Amino acid sequence: MIQSIVEQKAYQRGNQYFSETRVRLLEANEQDIAATVSGNSGLYEQTIRLRDGHLVASCSCSLSEPPMCRHCVAVLLEYHRWVSLRLKRDGAPVRPAAEAHKGNGKAPPAAGHAVNDLRLSEVTEFIEWLQAAMKSLETKEPLPDSPPQKTGLVADWISAIRELERERRESEALRQALQEDLSRHEGQIQQFRQQLASVQEELENAKAKSQGLEREITGYQAMVAKLTTLSREICQFDLEIKTVSGDLTKSGNQLEQLSRAFGEVAAALQDLGRRHL
Repeated sequence: MIQSIVEQKAYQRGNQYFSETRVRLLEANEQDIAATVSGNSGLYEQTIRLRDGHLVASCSCSLSEPPMCRHCVAVLLEYHRWVSLRLKRDGAPVRPAAEAHKGNGKAPPAAGHAVNDLRLSEVTEFIEWLQAAMKSLETKEPLPDSPPQKTGLVADWISAIRELERERRESEALRQALQEDLSRHEGQIQQFRQQLASVQEELENAKAKSQGLEREITGYQAMVAKLTTLSREICQFDLEIKTVSGDLTKSGNQLEQLSRAFGEVAAALQDLGRRHL
């Protein structure tokens, strides 16, 4: 959590100071921390306060590493370690042991703050819970159990995060349902597209057949036109034959009459010849 809000170099150097046990907590309660850090250039004093949910840190060094320097980072890491140990052992945080104040002979001041003020131990618990919650979110597992804190800002924060996670899960479930519905509709659309392509192919085939039939009909129509013309010519030829036949019949009658006339003349000549004999 601290690493995400400070400069990377400041966190790395502060973690180094913390790992090398250069941090000494002079006094610490739920809202104030006083400490010293043995830096590379000397001993520096730090004061860290929690006011109205905001962390205010100051250090005697001259480094410019907003929002807090490497020495304050080391102090917060040490405070987190110390509070975690006290919580595991006693179940509630207290101020550092008395040996932290033997050098100046002063007793650690009492923590006289209102119960409604946000306490550093609660923030520490919240950070630990938030880190576990982030891992759970990454692995898509349920959020971890809330710390013992039941009231206050931390409880409100955790409740808000749980509510957001619940809404996120509901939204995810709704998104998945919509995605499945969309996939189903896409499948139906794909089937419709295939059916449409099949119908279009059938239409193309029917169109090709129709064009073939039209060509055949055109050929038949031309043939019928030729047959009609031929039929007319045959009728005309039949009329001409009938006319010629009538003429021939008439000529035959005339020839028959002429033949009878010739026969009569021949008979008359024969009779005439007999008479002269």
